[in-house]
Amino acid sequence: MSTPLDFEATWLALREPADARSRNPLLEARLRAALDARSRTCAAVDLGSGTGANLRYLAPRLRGLRWTAVDRSAAHLAAARLPPGLSVETRVLDLATELEAALTPSPKLAAASAFLDLVSAAWVARLVAATERSWVFIVLTVDGRITLSPDLPGDEAILSALARDMRTEKLAGEALGGEAAATLVAKARAAGRRAWIAPSDWHLGPADEALQRELLGGYARVARRWLPAGRVEAWYAARRAALEAGTSRIRVGHQDVLVAPRSKASS
Repeated sequence: MSTPLDFEATWLALREPADARSRNPLLEARLRAALDARSRTCAAVDLGSGTGANLRYLAPRLRGLRWTAVDRSAAHLAAARLPPGLSVETRVLDLATELEAALTPSPKLAAASAFLDLVSAAWVARLVAATERSWVFIVLTVDGRITLSPDLPGDEAILSALARDMRTEKLAGEALGGEAAATLVAKARAAGRRAWIAPSDWHLGPADEALQRELLGGYARVARRWLPAGRVEAWYAARRAALEAGTSRIRVGHQDVLVAPRSKASS
């Protein structure tokens, strides 16, 4: 029998290739340049690490950092596949209530992936305050833009339901949903820090059939909370038919954000 944890691990594995090809290369290059030779012996924390996809991507590209993976699921951390030769400390913490503990002592880099849209504005303010001396690199935050092709009856209602659901309570109060990345940038700049934002959209086509199938199934599950079941099922059946015909394409808007440490001049 599958469990919610099994389902989540399956979803994380399905999305990893799309995440890897969608990350914004310009922000990644800016961060790599900022982490000079002296900083490469410093600490880095991966928040909401799950089964380690963000670590698998970043560690080979930002060599020499001492990584700590933080997640509320000990099972996910235990199942993480890490790059050969990489030693990672793991900490089981609930980031809703233990964010500051996860960032103590202050790391050189605080990173996260596909996470920020689940938290509140108050949580983002805590993140900015707790990372005053850290680089912050949070990638693949959904921004609410979803384009489904071909256009089908019911798309507008389903997407409206998804937008409503994104703003319900998730990990730490009312979730920011599509406003999360922009909120981080605004709060960081208000605190006197430099911040950059750039798109990292998914572009899913026929080669991503398995990921599209899971994504559409997730959309249907969420929409049933807000719309009559029959209406959702009719839409879902039409979408599955397009997927099986090889005509389905989905664009999901994401944003990557890089925040610099607060400079001494702005203190």
